[in-house]
Amino acid sequence: LHSFPTRRSSDLVQPMIRGIYFYRCGDLELLAANLDRIVSHPVCRRNDQWRIIGLVSCCNVSLLRMDFVLIQRFADEFFLLGEKYDSAFASGYGYFMLAYLKYGKCDIPGALKAIDDSIEAFSKYGGDLLVKESIIIRSLWNEREPDERTITELEYIRAALNEEKPGHGLQELAMTALGVTYKRMGRFDGGYVMLTEALASVKKIGAKAEPDRKSVVGKECRSRWS
Repeated sequence: LHSFPTRRSSDLVQPMIRGIYFYRCGDLELLAANLDRIVSHPVCRRNDQWRIIGLVSCCNVSLLRMDFVLIQRFADEFFLLGEKYDSAFASGYGYFMLAYLKYGKCDIPGALKAIDDSIEAFSKYGGDLLVKESIIIRSLWNEREPDERTITELEYIRAALNEEKPGHGLQELAMTALGVTYKRMGRFDGGYVMLTEALASVKKIGAKAEPDRKSVVGKECRSRWS
C-alpha cells in the first residue's frame, strides 16, 4: 500500500469514497461512471493490493444492474488476485460475484454453492460482516422450506447488526430476509412487521432505486477495462 506517494494514493481513495456514497444513494449512473475512474487509476493498475480494495469499493454496480459481463470480469479479477496472493478476502469476493452471476442465470444450486464458498473464504479471512451478508443472501435464495435454525441464525444476525450499525443497507437487508423467512414459515404477522420496518427504514435514509438498464456509461466502463 506504500508503493506510491501519499498524494497518488489519496487520489484513488477519493473516487472510492464517492463510489460508496453513490451506492448508498442508489445513484447507479454516477456509480457506473465512477467505476471507470477507479479501475483505470494508475495506483490500481500498478499495485495489486490497492486494486483489490478498489474493486471491492465499486463491484456493487455490476450486481445492482445484474450486468453479467461486468460481474464475470469482477469475479475473474478477484479469483486471479486471490490465487496470486493467497488472499481469502479477494477469493471470497470472487465467489460472491460468481454466486450473483449464477443466480441471475437461474442456476440456484450453483448460486448456493458459490455463496457457501464465499462464507468459507470470508470466515477464513475473518470478515464477520461479509459472512453475515452472505448468510443473509443465502437465506433469500434457498428455495427449501426454512427451519428453526435458519430463523435463529437470521434473528441473531439482525440483532448483531442493530448493535454494530454497519450501514450499507445491511440492517435493512437482514430485516427483509427475516420477514421473507417468517412468511415462508407461515408466520405472517412477524413477516409483516419485519418487511414494513425494513421499508420504513429504507425510506428514512432516502434510498432510491433506478431501472436496471445498461447505460452508455456502463458500456464504456466495460470497454475500457483492460
